Amino acid sequence: MTFNPQRKHRLKSTISAVALSAVICISRLFLWPVSADDNRYNGLTALSTPQIKTVLINHSVTGTSPDSGFSFTVFYPKYGRLEGEAGLWGLYQDEGRWSVKDGIYCARWNRWSDNKEHCYRVYLDENDIYWVRPDGILQSQDLLLRKE
Repeated sequence: MTFNPQRKHRLKSTISAVALSAVICISRLFLWPVSADDNRYNGLTALSTPQIKTVLINHSVTGTSPDSGFSFTVFYPKYGRLEGEAGLWGLYQDEGRWSVKDGIYCARWNRWSDNKEHCYRVYLDENDIYWVRPDGILQSQDLLLRKE
C-alpha cells in the first residue's frame, strides 16, 4: 500500500467534521437551553420584575461560585442592597447593589467580581434559582433560602 497524503487529509477532514457535528449537537442540549423568545429556560418561564423582587427581598441565596469555587450566601435585606459571604466560615465578605428592570436582574459588588455589573434572567423551580446570562448560558444554579 502506498502513502497517499490526499486520502489522509480527506480522512482527517471527515473525522473533524463528524466531531464538530457531535460537539454542536451536545452543546445545544446542555449549553443553550434558552428558547428563542429568551424568556424560557428548561421549561421554566423567566421571573418578572415584581416576582424577582418578591423572591429575593428579605431572603438569601446560597451556592458555589462558578468563578472561585467558594461556597457563598447572599442576603437581600431590601431592594437595591445585597450582602454576601463566601469561603470557609464566611471568611470573605462584601456588599453591593442590585436592581431589576424589565425582568433583568443586575448586581454589582463593591469588591467581588472586579466591581463589574453582571446581569441575568432569573428562573425559579421551587427553591432552585437559576441565573442565566444574556447570551443564554447558565451562570449558576443555587438554592433560595426563604426566611420564615
